[in-house]
Amino acid sequence: VIPLIRSEFRILLCFATYLDLCISSSAILGVVEAELLSNLITMSAAPQLRGLLNKQIGRHLWVAIGLSVATAAGWKYGVCEPRKAVYANYYKDFDAQADFDRMRNLGLFQSCKPDGEEE
Repeated sequence: VIPLIRSEFRILLCFATYLDLCISSSAILGVVEAELLSNLITMSAAPQLRGLLNKQIGRHLWVAIGLSVATAAGWKYGVCEPRKAVYANYYKDFDAQADFDRMRNLGLFQSCKPDGEEE
């Protein structure tokens, strides 16, 4: 059913009034034709007043669950898995002793002196 704007609704009401006048004043039209013409002008279906909130909540719940699962999968495979691969690649050939020696020679530690210095 196409929603009507206000001016279209007024035109439809005027047309309905005109048809009602024609139907009631004309002796030519039979009962069947009058019913067909009156059925021509029908309003949209009555709104659902009972249980509408429950129906909408149920639909929105399933949409929210679907979107959250899609977002979680996107984050896992778009962010976490590439990050794990970068860390694995970094630690694959990481030498902790060489890293310690580099930091010691820079003088970052107070407990041990850089190479070449006396204690």
